[in-house]
Amino acid sequence: WTHVVSQYYGPLVHIYCYDENTITKINTVEDFININNNLEGEYLLNNNLDFSSIDNFQSIGYISEDKEITHPFMGVIINPYKYTISNITIKEQKENQYHSYGLFNATRDAYINGLIVENLNVDMPPKNKSWKTTVGGLVGKLDYTTIVNCSINGIVKGIGYVGGIVGELYYSKMINCVFLGKVINIDGCAGGLAGSYWLNTYSIDVRKNKVVAEIQATSIAGKITGIIYTDYYNDNEATCTLYAPRVYEFGSIDEDSQIIHPSYK
Repeated sequence: WTHVVSQYYGPLVHIYCYDENTITKINTVEDFININNNLEGEYLLNNNLDFSSIDNFQSIGYISEDKEITHPFMGVIINPYKYTISNITIKEQKENQYHSYGLFNATRDAYINGLIVENLNVDMPPKNKSWKTTVGGLVGKLDYTTIVNCSINGIVKGIGYVGGIVGELYYSKMINCVFLGKVINIDGCAGGLAGSYWLNTYSIDVRKNKVVAEIQATSIAGKITGIIYTDYYNDNEATCTLYAPRVYEFGSIDEDSQIIHPSYK
């Protein structure tokens, strides 16, 4: 896997190249689960995966027996041939130090491109509640990670910060992704893309994403995110129905932040 940065009389261009002879191919559900054996590996989805035989899928990510060490996914996973991952149910999970839950419990310095998840059902019970709980369809806690061209279709239900694609987005990039479905938070904030954003003007790149969803929350519901700790946004599109005591076109704003760019149409 090679990452090339190029600039020629214009903005930086990031080019990612891979060798099909050396990248690990995911052909079965078991292959996908085995990502846990190498969380820094490089993977290519090489088949449609149906998880309907698994009653409760455990999030990708290593958790030590004492629950004090959580190793997030720090690798690469791509889907250039547009295969689907379908019929995933995520319910009660092992607790982890991040209190984050999703298809991946957490990512750091990772690159995810083109994952298509259909008929996803995330239903995290209050048992897993912490003041910092984050629940997302794809990733619970997104940390210094790039997600592009991903699509999630389903229901994401939880507590804390709940988002259709990620629970908490921290200094990361999300570009050209889609969430279709329903986001429900039974105790906290909810957003179509993310439950919360933690970004700044130097790291943010959240743009060209689309949300079509019903969003419910006991506290705050936003079309794009539930709560924002940042001051810069790019163009996203959202068509949502919001149900909450406080609802926002984008999300509630931290008192030290200010919207300086439109973020939705």
